[in-house]
Amino acid sequence: MQPDLAFSILPPAAPGSTSAAEDPNFNCAHVRRTRSGRGSALFEHWDPARVDESFWREMVWLRERCEFVSSYRLGDAWGEPWWVLVYVRRNSPHRALLEECFARSRRADGPNEDLSAAFPAPPKRKEVPAPGR
Repeated sequence: MQPDLAFSILPPAAPGSTSAAEDPNFNCAHVRRTRSGRGSALFEHWDPARVDESFWREMVWLRERCEFVSSYRLGDAWGEPWWVLVYVRRNSPHRALLEECFARSRRADGPNEDLSAAFPAPPKRKEVPAPGR
């Protein structure tokens, strides 16, 4: 079974990257701060190499299997903005409906949210046609 939706604080791996070492998203300041423990005191008790491997695998999975549909800004905790990013699985039988629902979400960040300030290869929203078009 595969999830139809994925919620993450991570961007997808950058297009064309084949390792965490060369991936600009994995190595950007935003993801580095998250890898070092922003968002959870538990990180200090975990093996940093395993956290990095887990994050990299998630980022690759998002790039290979999902489309970015929405972001929800969490605020300026830890001195800067961060987001929950929402992805829908490309081959989900419910993809069109899910994309439409998130496109209408009142809580989602507006189209002017500039994720490129945080991610060198920011996730891109797919244009979703209005119902009935």
